[in-house]
Amino acid sequence: MTAEQKLNIALRFLKEKNTSGTYLYYRKDQETKAKKEDLLFFKLEEKKIMETEWFPIIFHLINDGYVDDFYQNENERINKLQPHQIKITFSGIMFIENGGFVKKKKKETISKNLQLAQTWAIAIGSVFAGLWAFYLLLKEIINWCNYNSIHIYWF
Repeated sequence: MTAEQKLNIALRFLKEKNTSGTYLYYRKDQETKAKKEDLLFFKLEEKKIMETEWFPIIFHLINDGYVDDFYQNENERINKLQPHQIKITFSGIMFIENGGFVKKKKKETISKNLQLAQTWAIAIGSVFAGLWAFYLLLKEIINWCNYNSIHIYWF
């Protein structure tokens, strides 16, 4: 499973659970305070995403602005600890509805391949233009030499 697919799983889960309007728990120690199916870490565990990836996934979504984070106190935020609660933002909802990270990666790949194809086309076109210019230059030299009675023979 790619990183983009993992991020989509988390964001899609948060979007689906957003209907209640409550902040969803992320931290595993909050397990007793919420239903199992409402906990993101259970969804990630169910999808066989390693526990060492959960925290980076959450922070990636937070840093991209697709998820809001909430802490019990400011020290937790300052020390970059796990957020107490998280909730998808409107940007996150719109992003996942439009295909999320998987579609974004696909668009970037297509764009990169198109740019590479354009670069090669320009390079090949430049080579042909250079060869054509060289041919015309040789033709002019030969014409000049023939005009001035200097004979140059093609091989």
